[in-house]
Amino acid sequence: TPYTKSVDDLSTLNAVTYQFNGAGGTLDDGKTYVGLIAQDVQKVFPLAVRVKPDNSLAVDYQKLCALAFAAIKELKLEVDTMKAYFKNIK
Repeated sequence: TPYTKSVDDLSTLNAVTYQFNGAGGTLDDGKTYVGLIAQDVQKVFPLAVRVKPDNSLAVDYQKLCALAFAAIKELKLEVDTMKAYFKNIK
């Protein structure tokens, strides 16, 4: 079944920067990372979130890519529709 809410779903997510603090089992390495908040992803695309052995949540970015590809297809359809509309106005 095609996923048709991907643009709306992705637009609710915000990229954030973070550092590991050791609480989720990943030691603090002093580096800054960029990613998404797993709880936010879980609200719109629960298939892209996994529960780790310590019960913390982690984003499965590989599965999230499918949502991004679906969003690109949705946006392309919108652009193509607008192009056709404006071509007919000329």
